[in-house]
Amino acid sequence: MFIVGKFPNTKPKSCSQVIPRKQDSNKTYTIYPDGRTGISVYCDMNTDGGGWTVIQQRFNGELNFNRNWKDYKEGFGVALHNKEYWLGNEYLHILTMKGNCTLRVDVVTRKGDPGYALYQNFSVGPESEAYKLRIGKYSGTAGESGWSGLTHQNGMGFSTPDRDNDLYKNNCASDYKAGFWYKACFNVNLNTPYGGSAFIWYQWKKSGKREYLKRSKMMLRC
Repeated sequence: MFIVGKFPNTKPKSCSQVIPRKQDSNKTYTIYPDGRTGISVYCDMNTDGGGWTVIQQRFNGELNFNRNWKDYKEGFGVALHNKEYWLGNEYLHILTMKGNCTLRVDVVTRKGDPGYALYQNFSVGPESEAYKLRIGKYSGTAGESGWSGLTHQNGMGFSTPDRDNDLYKNNCASDYKAGFWYKACFNVNLNTPYGGSAFIWYQWKKSGKREYLKRSKMMLRC
């Protein structure tokens, strides 16, 4: 859905290579993750120094995230500031395969309370590894105890309703109607049906309580 053309290797491979990188330039850009094929992505150039490639965005539930393996591999939705979308697991792998990437997750609770989580050494494995999630040290304000946040699912492959790679006896993606990195099943799931009881962040800001979410944005910077 996002492919727009093929160009030489001199093109930017991620939002961190987009020029100019200046404030108030949040918009859709064309990047070339593999050095050849151009894709449209939304770049956040304001948050924490800018240069963030937005890989997931949700805020109103207009887009169905209950998708199959192929859809999550290739991506779906429209890469605009006011649209929901998933960039695509194959692009996540290509963007992060050389290492030195950071994942940033920005969320807002239904009460309007914002928070964020930063994970160092973020990478997504190849399809042969089921797009395995790897994340390192956490910092931020959203809350993370090693078991209550995304770290709980570190090392897990990606699951969809038609491709079960979790540790649960059933298919978590089928049960929760969304593709994500499940364990058995999750402490964070940002793709589950919008407005539902599973669109949550466990142990919000170290309160020990779960908080229901109304917005999420996942971004990477390499």
